[in-house]
Amino acid sequence: MSNNLPPLLPTPTQPVINKTVNQNLRSFPIKDAVGTVLSQNYIDERRATGLFYKCDEKYSFGHKCKNQLYLIQSNEEEADELEDVSEDLDVPEVVPEKEEVEGPQISLQALTGLSSFNTMVVEGMIKKKSIFILVDSGSTHNFVDPELAKATQCELEEITNFQVTLATGARYEVTQLAKEVVWKVQGHIFKADMMILPLGNYDVVLGVQWLTTLGPVSWNSLKL
Repeated sequence: MSNNLPPLLPTPTQPVINKTVNQNLRSFPIKDAVGTVLSQNYIDERRATGLFYKCDEKYSFGHKCKNQLYLIQSNEEEADELEDVSEDLDVPEVVPEKEEVEGPQISLQALTGLSSFNTMVVEGMIKKKSIFILVDSGSTHNFVDPELAKATQCELEEITNFQVTLATGARYEVTQLAKEVVWKVQGHIFKADMMILPLGNYDVVLGVQWLTTLGPVSWNSLKL
């Protein structure tokens, strides 16, 4: 008994292959890592062996060649334009670093009387004469004003070829050294050699030369 009823589902049809699209894909040039166009025969051989076009490794999705060579093509006209632009740029001049100054140095605070976080002013006494002392970690040595050295009759020693670098960068030649100057501060007695240098704002400047003899120092700049 024959069944003339139509099928429940339509008979599937074969997919239509767009030959034009397929040919266009095959004609699209494929290049290797250095930009050389690969022939279709070479591509077919690589597909047959399962190798990637641009290297000798097995092809897989998301494959990346381990060793890739990149070429940079320069344009002479662009290079000339960049050179012209660089000539017009205002390039800051490279300033060489200043050479480290050796020898005795005295700070700007010691010369001008300006206060600073690394200085401290105290009152002292030399031979019953009241003096103002600047304790200054920015100065390397100890200095005494010539007027005070003369008034207190300090023992002086002649020295030669000795220059002190001022904060301005200028150099001042020191010719005398006050030997074993004794002074008193808050009941404590100290003694040190001092260079004779016109100070103007202070009678004595005590620098790192003296500070290093004290050992650890507790210095609270907020209460100076």
